Amino acid sequence: MSQVVALGNAIMTTPINGVALSLTANYFDNFGPNNGGYGAANTGGESTELIFAYANNGTSTNANGTGNGGIDARWMMGLHYNSWDAAGVYGGAGWNGFSTIADVYNAFDATDTRKGNVPYPAPNALGVSPISGLNVGFAEGQQYNEAGQKIQDRKGNNLVFAPTVALTETNVATLEGDGIRVMKYYPDYAHYTSTASNQLAFFRYADVLLMIAEADLNGASGGSADALTQVNALHMARGAAPLTSITLVNTANLYDGTTLLAERQKELYFESWRRQDLIRFGVFLQPWALKTADDPKYLLFPIPATQLIVNPNLKQNPGY
Repeated sequence: MSQVVALGNAIMTTPINGVALSLTANYFDNFGPNNGGYGAANTGGESTELIFAYANNGTSTNANGTGNGGIDARWMMGLHYNSWDAAGVYGGAGWNGFSTIADVYNAFDATDTRKGNVPYPAPNALGVSPISGLNVGFAEGQQYNEAGQKIQDRKGNNLVFAPTVALTETNVATLEGDGIRVMKYYPDYAHYTSTASNQLAFFRYADVLLMIAEADLNGASGGSADALTQVNALHMARGAAPLTSITLVNTANLYDGTTLLAERQKELYFESWRRQDLIRFGVFLQPWALKTADDPKYLLFPIPATQLIVNPNLKQNPGY
């Protein structure tokens, strides 16, 4: 744990290409169309946090020969079919249905900018995002287009992203809108599909602070006092109320705002860390909304049968 703190402090004080890392002023600039400096003008600022990211430059091929990584899937997952898509140019704006549960949305402080549900990069005169009307972060409530007009679903009902969501939706009047959508990666409308310029974030400066805090709470010399300092640095940057105490996890409430587990969810949601966090903090098998208690075998994935056949030294993980 002491090594984690030492390496984290080294990252915090070592410039990358002559530029010191820092928490990005607008949280969503870490994920927007210009977060690597390639996006069109007026599409947000550049990130000051990205340490390791899948780089995109608004073209089909990057300088290193890689493609853009299908970054458009990050917004297509949650966008409704009737969300902005340049008057049908793309044959449907999104896939609809990828949602979060209300507990995640409700865990944020009202002033926490990471919660979002606000225009990006700045509202037009009508109070909505200037190109599409789409809010960034957690998109909740009535949806509007860039003219401030209400969007309807395919049956003509007002398109309202509601907190309540079920595993199986049966009400045809609400099934297309149930569930708060995650719009953390704001669409690059200049390169909407295969050439988007958003950088896919794997590892950010904010996670360095959280790693140091976790090491402190797991026995490093800084202890809970230093952990609190690291977390409150995030809170100050994100507009959230400062904490007076911090612990690792509350097994009775996975959304307890005074725990590091909850803080990691608020900072890193939609960045593919949650499963490993829940396992590491010892609560992955617990039930929560829409999820029952799990069999311990699910702490590991099964080894594919094709791999077992070609390598007799491999043994299937327990329970599969």
